[in-house]
Amino acid sequence: MTIDPDLALMKWSLNPGKTAKGLSLAILQPLHHLLDAIPIPGAKAGIGILLDVVEGIDKTSRNSSTLLELENHIRFLTDLLEPLTKMDGNNLSSGLKDDVRKLGK
Repeated sequence: MTIDPDLALMKWSLNPGKTAKGLSLAILQPLHHLLDAIPIPGAKAGIGILLDVVEGIDKTSRNSSTLLELENHIRFLTDLLEPLTKMDGNNLSSGLKDDVRKLGK
């Protein structure tokens, strides 16, 4: 299998953080397992720490994007509820009034 260098460069430029993380994991994970067979003092622990750091960065990145999605959903609900809160309460069913009141808090 040959890799097109132009395509690889284009992928890297689109999302360098994701590519760097993937490349780091692709190198560190097999190396970590390989060090079971090669007794180099401290190497396995050092690679394990690097793996933990890369995985922690990945988790933080996913949490950040999840929070942005949640923020967008909250903005959408707020925009949706605003007109309902201004409607005449007599035109709304009691269940809908309660739902709007709860969501508006």
